This record gives sequence, structure tokens and C-alpha cells, in this order.
Amino acid sequence: MANTVPAVLLPCADGATWLVPLNGLAEIVVVSDEASATLLWREARIPVLRPTPAARAFAVLLGINIPFWALPLAPEPVVYRPLSADDIADDAAPAAGGTPAWIEGRQCLVPDMLAAESGLSPVP
Repeated sequence: MANTVPAVLLPCADGATWLVPLNGLAEIVVVSDEASATLLWREARIPVLRPTPAARAFAVLLGINIPFWALPLAPEPVVYRPLSADDIADDAAPAAGGTPAWIEGRQCLVPDMLAAESGLSPVP
């Protein structure tokens, strides 16, 4: 497909589906223990956006002001999909936290990553 950006659909634990560029995803991790406001990842503690005690899978995302942070995921597949301009909803006003997109009939959110991480604090 011409004029596309490699992207992934992330099924968030809160029920939303985020569509993020593939180069913004560092790793998908699965944990056996409950995560709180931080997650141990590669021997470092990173902040978790909207911690969900039941979440056992997390998307580790590259940050802008925070090097890495985690997003709790629902127990659904993470899907690779090229993103094109046609996927962005032309008639939709920007949603809280990003821009709406429609992927195969499913409403997604292309998140404002800077706004998402703005409420997180770096972990010492």
C-alpha cells in the first residue's frame, strides 16, 4: 500500500483500541504478577498509564518526555496493520486524547502520545 505507516492495533484494558505507529512500540510484555503504578521492564521500573490490576499484558511504548511507559492491554490479539490517511475519520472531531480512526469497521483512537504520557511521572 502506498502512503501508509506501519501500525499496530492495541486492545487496551479499558476497552478502547489504540492505533499506534509500529516504531512507537518497544515491546509487548506478559507478567505473572499484578502490576501497580509501575512495571518492571528490562531491569528498570517504568510508569503505567491507568493501571488495571487484572492486566497481565502490557504494551511498552516509547515516550517523548519519559523514555518508556506501559499501557495495560486486554486479553485480545495485538494486530499489525498499515495505517493510511483513508483510515482517519474525516467527519469526526478529535476525540479526547487523540484522533478517531476506523479500521475494518472498528472505531480506534490514534492517541496523542504526548498528552497520554503527560500525567505520568518518571520512576527513579
